[in-house]
Amino acid sequence: MAQKQKPLPTGRVPNTSLKLENQLIGGKYRVMKPIGSGSFGDIYLGLSIKDGSEVAIKVESNDAKYPQLMYEAKVYEKMISSPGFPQLLHFGSEQNFNAMVIELLGPSLEELLISASGDSP
Repeated sequence: MAQKQKPLPTGRVPNTSLKLENQLIGGKYRVMKPIGSGSFGDIYLGLSIKDGSEVAIKVESNDAKYPQLMYEAKVYEKMISSPGFPQLLHFGSEQNFNAMVIELLGPSLEELLISASGDSP
């Protein structure tokens, strides 16, 4: 029997069908653990194999009904010199998913709102 996936700090349950932990993305970033989930994909904590810095890795399945990640990557490219936006480090298609790697800036907006209100997810 399959184990039930633990909820993330935000209370959402990640899509575990891709089994990405320890996978190498773009030959430069290693997937460590899930840290978020949204309508259009999952977000993982990753590490740069070059310098050990933490990154955010957002993924969506190649068979997503309404793919969004490429458009999101284009927005990050346009906002490259705008304060408050993470730098796009990589975007590409892997085996059965698309992946975008960006700077990890800190807690998600949802986590900040939860901590500010004192509520738990």
